[in-house]
Amino acid sequence: MWQLKQIKTLFKSTSFKVVSLILVLFSMAMTVGILGYPYVNTGLGVGSIEPYGSFKLTNPVNYVKNITQTWDANHYLFLSQNGYSNDENLRFRFAFFPFFPAESGLVNIITRHPKASLYFTSVLNTLVFAYLSFLLLKTLSKKFEIEDKIFPIVLTMFLMPFTLYYFLPYTESLFNGLVVALLLVLEKNKTKSLWLGIPICFVLALTRSVGMYSVIITGVYLLYNIFEKTTEDKKTWIQKIFNIKNTAYVLMMFAAVAGLLSFLSYGKMTTGNFWISKDVQSIWGRSRQRFDVQNLIFDNFTKALNPEKSIPENCGGNRWCYNGAILFPAISIFLFILSLVLVLYFYRKHKIVWATALFSFVLFVTPLTTDNMESFYRYVITTPIYFLFFPILLNSKLDRDWMMVVTVCLAMAQGVLLMLFANMHWLV
Repeated sequence: MWQLKQIKTLFKSTSFKVVSLILVLFSMAMTVGILGYPYVNTGLGVGSIEPYGSFKLTNPVNYVKNITQTWDANHYLFLSQNGYSNDENLRFRFAFFPFFPAESGLVNIITRHPKASLYFTSVLNTLVFAYLSFLLLKTLSKKFEIEDKIFPIVLTMFLMPFTLYYFLPYTESLFNGLVVALLLVLEKNKTKSLWLGIPICFVLALTRSVGMYSVIITGVYLLYNIFEKTTEDKKTWIQKIFNIKNTAYVLMMFAAVAGLLSFLSYGKMTTGNFWISKDVQSIWGRSRQRFDVQNLIFDNFTKALNPEKSIPENCGGNRWCYNGAILFPAISIFLFILSLVLVLYFYRKHKIVWATALFSFVLFVTPLTTDNMESFYRYVITTPIYFLFFPILLNSKLDRDWMMVVTVCLAMAQGVLLMLFANMHWLV
């Protein structure tokens, strides 16, 4: 009988009614979206909502395939099979870093199907990322008082908007998984496990150039270990600096730099240009990179407040007009404010992990230092301040019923983004 009483109580709850309504609306939206795939308009003009280069999907199988078939995936697929080339027409692929395609190439030895290997590698990276996130949160559970909320936090993390890139052939889940692995090693603070951080830092720099910023994470932990005061510690300054743990931290920092230098050196040996991976960015319209970070960030925020100023007269389609003028700057402002809220909230609670906060800030600022922000929303979700601390904040502030509502809303957003991604290409 008590089960029936619980069911009645659940049906009477406000959150259940809200969730039910949301699920009904979501089901209707998904049905319209999926059944309406053949009717995507492909002949709209410049400046319309429809992006440049869209096409009709002829059947449901193509619809599903198109979710996983991304522009970057074609290049990763090529690299996993053929590697880099000195050919003038193929050098542009040096813009893509090597670890993800190399990982896919290793999987292909088993599957003997390059495309399936690429997709399988992406899914595998996401599963590993989820598991490592669970372990990290378990390690931090007492500090953040989330002992019974670890699974909901991981679920929230993977349902946040734009995290669909975790499940597609991109480097997001791989990069994040490596970041979480490094944080896990550093937070456990065991002498033996610290040595695992060395290959992690090296591979991070081979996944994305910003992986070299893991120097910041390890550097903060190094300084903390040097200046940490303990009642039983009677060692001299020299003894504190030159110990096994600090040696491991320093080697991690060197490994991060060595990872980037190894790829740049490979580019030099292949093409004769040490900076080939940077120079080929001009092919993607990123030739106007500058180091005047302050003014560039100011300009980008100005564009967000005055979207019409950032729309060129003869833009090539929605990807430039809509995304560059409205979507990127709006996301940048929202996440900038959110980052301040998160830092201030966790600082007040004395729980902020400063190495993570500094690393997040650098990753957030880096894509803002270029006039071209095509991949901005992909880069910002690789910053732990968002994918880690925001889910913790939500789950610590809301009760279980309302977190159910938030989870459903996030799932709705994820579903809508997937439909848009497959149908209209405006999120590539």
